[in-house]
Amino acid sequence: MIISKSKLFYGKPGGWQHMDKRPDVMIEKDTKAKGVSGKKVPKRAIWMIGGVAVAVIVLAIGICNGAFLSRRNKILLATRNTLKDMPQVVQNMTAADIIASGKYTIGVKADINGKDFDGTFKREDTQLQAMGTFSISGSEDIEFLASLDEEQLSTSIPVLTDDLLVYNYREEKDGYIVDLLGADGVAAIDAALRELTSKEEQNRAAQEILSVIYDEYKTLDIKKAEKEEFIVDGSVRKCNGYEFTVTEDELLQVMDGVKEVYDAYYGGAADALKLKLGDDFSQLRDRACSMGDINVKVYVYQNKLAAVVAEAENSDTAFRLLFKGGEYRMQNLELLAEDLEGEHSMLELTGKAAGEEGGYEFLIDNGEHDINLVISISGEVQFEKMSGDRIDVGNMSEADLRKFILRTVGTIITSHIR
Repeated sequence: MIISKSKLFYGKPGGWQHMDKRPDVMIEKDTKAKGVSGKKVPKRAIWMIGGVAVAVIVLAIGICNGAFLSRRNKILLATRNTLKDMPQVVQNMTAADIIASGKYTIGVKADINGKDFDGTFKREDTQLQAMGTFSISGSEDIEFLASLDEEQLSTSIPVLTDDLLVYNYREEKDGYIVDLLGADGVAAIDAALRELTSKEEQNRAAQEILSVIYDEYKTLDIKKAEKEEFIVDGSVRKCNGYEFTVTEDELLQVMDGVKEVYDAYYGGAADALKLKLGDDFSQLRDRACSMGDINVKVYVYQNKLAAVVAEAENSDTAFRLLFKGGEYRMQNLELLAEDLEGEHSMLELTGKAAGEEGGYEFLIDNGEHDINLVISISGEVQFEKMSGDRIDVGNMSEADLRKFILRTVGTIITSHIR
């Protein structure tokens, strides 16, 4: 088959003067009979497509590895990846997934300076329940069971009374509790209990606190630090470092912002119950003021945290939080304090191996307290039934309250005599 020059002519007159430079053309022979197209892709297009494909792959890898992120976002990515790197507690669900679902049971076993505690906290939708046993050497075990649902808070403490204490936070009260706490105090307690049963309110409070922290984090001047070696997943790894300083004013700004959120959601209830949380906050704030600026270094290995080192301006002690890893990065953590006397461990955290039942074991030894704490998380929830004669705390008269107190004190004295 012959193709005329008129059909192959491109460009200006005289375009055929350089026949060897014309676009690649394949003369059709019998290729159609063989089922093969007669068109040939220009080499320049092939190179262009290949180059674009390589660029896309490199870009995708870079995005996944955080190569194109700012230092600030690299730290956030490493933190997110570290927290997400958890074993599955049940099929396709990590501990974080279970808690986020709003249906879970958290078990806690603790040995604190020889005093034992064994308890659970359960939640499903709008119902919460906490139960536990305190075991103190030389004393009778103290057991408690408390349930909170859409209408009331019910509490049982057998060592004090066989009665079931019930407080309905949805209805109006006319009992002595109004005289004790005031109408505003009772209303604040009711509001706090309503918020505790609302997953949306809990999420909103958490988001507001995170926003306070992130707003300050965005203003930090983060610089690149020298690489440093840490043990990660059983091997010595050279980790990328990032450094920034948290000024005293920035720290106080975060603390004040968090307290504002807390006060907005739970402050009224705390005041009504005479909880001196404001005094505790003031002491914590004073301590923060005495520290001065804090220099922080964050070390990252494979887009997950390897270590966080913090040292305050007016302190001789530096703290090192090490993410030693294992099967997952959060499996083994250790908090070290380094002062003039050397380096010593303050806290060790060991996570269960993937597929094992349980959660985390904490070993805390700060010189004053020796604490062994085991926390487990499950997606199964089975609430305990509560029984006993009901006492309506919200509508209890002053006389009934006095009788209840005297009866409770008598029970305590009798139990000690035995």
